[in-house]
Amino acid sequence: MYSLMSGTYSILRIVRLEFERRSLVETNRHLTVELIEKDRLRQLLMSNSDFIEHIARTRYRMVRPNETIYRFRGQ
Repeated sequence: MYSLMSGTYSILRIVRLEFERRSLVETNRHLTVELIEKDRLRQLLMSNSDFIEHIARTRYRMVRPNETIYRFRGQ
């Protein structure tokens, strides 16, 4: 009875290891999705000049020379 509750092969330890395994599998799944998304973004940055321009305009608020940008507030 003692080994079932506190030994190396105890029920509590097996349950705890199973929860840890599930957590690691879920973390691995999230990291794999993130890696795929980053690789897709990298491919777009290397090959698509329109995407680079979109990033420059939206994220860094860059404009072309002699270009005027109008922003409307409200509505």
